[in-house]
Amino acid sequence: MLGNSLVENLFVYYFIGIVVSRFGSVVVEPICKKLKIITFMPYDNFVLASYKDPKVDILSETNNTYRTFLSLFIVYGIFIIWNALIRDCLFIKRWQNLFLCMALIILFALSYNKQINYINRRIKVTIENEEKNNCM
Repeated sequence: MLGNSLVENLFVYYFIGIVVSRFGSVVVEPICKKLKIITFMPYDNFVLASYKDPKVDILSETNNTYRTFLSLFIVYGIFIIWNALIRDCLFIKRWQNLFLCMALIILFALSYNKQINYINRRIKVTIENEEKNNCM
């Protein structure tokens, strides 16, 4: 999987890191929410709190780091299971590249959608906050 040059290896490691991070954002986080392992304040509150307390952004970054580590361990477990399936199932071995490509397309499409929603909500909160300030 790794290339012969440092640049190729750095690209591979960076890409794997992005995949693990996105997996955490669009798979692990929603599962943890559904299982009530974690709870979130409404995003509007997060945006307003970020304006008033810069430490909220730092705490959010730390939170995302822990989520990414959790995702890394889950992805590693999936990788172990996947390798066992490839050894035992000719169908999966034959189509593994297609499965991987489809999984990555779905993962990044969901990530793209999530990011657009964050941007739209942040714009909405900012505009509403400005309108409230202008009315006073």
